[in-house]
Parts: sequence; C-alpha cells; structure tokens
Amino acid sequence: MPAPGLLAVRFLCGLFALAVGAPLVQDLLQRRALFAADAAGRIEASMVAWVIACAGVAAFARWQPPGLPLRPLRLLPTLGVYSALALPWWGLFVAYVRTLAATGAPAAAQPQLRYLADADFARPMTWLFVLGTVVAAPVAEELVFRGFLQPALRPRLGAKGAIAATALAFGLVHPPPLALPAALLGAGFGWLAMRSGSLLPAILAHAVHNGATIALAIAWPATLDYLYPR
Repeated sequence: MPAPGLLAVRFLCGLFALAVGAPLVQDLLQRRALFAADAAGRIEASMVAWVIACAGVAAFARWQPPGLPLRPLRLLPTLGVYSALALPWWGLFVAYVRTLAATGAPAAAQPQLRYLADADFARPMTWLFVLGTVVAAPVAEELVFRGFLQPALRPRLGAKGAIAATALAFGLVHPPPLALPAALLGAGFGWLAMRSGSLLPAILAHAVHNGATIALAIAWPATLDYLYPR
C-alpha cells in the first residue's frame, strides 16, 4: 500500500478536481454559451463538468493508485449488506428532514433531483445526468474518500477512527443541512470498504444508493415535496 502521506496528497488532488475543477469547467462551458442560461442549462452544464471531473479522478487513480484494490467483489453479499444498512438509514433520513421542516428550517432538495423529477428522457442530456449520478459520482467519490483518505488515516487513527473521520469529511462536502445523513452514509461505505479490503463494494453500494434516489425522484416526484417542503 502507498505511504499514508502520499495517499493524503492524492486525496487532496482528487478533492481539488471535484470541488474546484468541476466548477471551473462549468464556468468555462457557460462562458462559451454551450448551454442555455436558464436554471436547467446551468444544471446540465454542472453535470457535464462533474462527469469530466470524475473522469479526471478516475484517470488520476490509474496513475496514482488508491490505498485499496478494486477487487474482490462479492455481488450478492454486498447488496445484502447494503440493504441492511440502507433500510435504517432511509428511516433516519426521513425523520431527520421532516424534523428540520417542523422546526421551520427545512432542507432544500438538490437542484439535480428537481431536474430529474421533471426530466425529458427523450433528451440525451438526461441520460448523461443519470450516468453521471449512478456511475461517475460513486466511482470518483469512493476513490477520493475511501480509496485515498481512509487508508491514509488508518495508521494513525485505527480502522474505526479512519472510517469516522473520512465519513465526517464526506459529509462536510455536501450541503450543510444534509451533511449529517451524508456522513452516516459515508460511514457505511467506509465500513464496507474496510470489511472487504476492496473499493468495489463501496462503489457498488454508492451506485445503488444514488440509483434508488433518482428512481424515487423520477417515479414519485411528490416525495420530493414531502421530504423537502418548499
């Protein structure tokens, strides 16, 4: 495994690509008027930029490998473990966002979910949106957090401490009202990676989770208004 310090540098490079590189690419796309200036155009530009940034992270990881291998993957056991983790998470998530709404400080739905709820699947951009959410994001984010950061922290913090610290960092890159549930979800992904000694289970669980979320938004758009009152 690469040295912890080297993994930490790789984490910072990957995080920079996602947190800084993607917005810069989005700004470039919009400056060149490649997308409409309305809200939908901005969201589409952001997704194209995000997919480009995620591809950059994946290419970077081919050159500078993560601290965990991408194999093995036991498909059915991984799905079973994810399901056992996801069911209580969804219950806690619904209770959390409804509590926020009841206190007068409701969380806002991510614009991407609103976009997908109203999306026209005759447009190729919609399918790119789904691909970016279900494939590109899980691969890149798991490489950065569970591939680079978690193994970098493990020698100093131990397995549980590294999972917790990485989950906290994962939560903090999400919008503030959703940081806590994102951190809990990240802890589950981190545990899957630690338990299996492989990144693929975490990537698969992340992809299934994102896929389930957008399927819910597309099939039952009313759930967005229930979870995120406007």
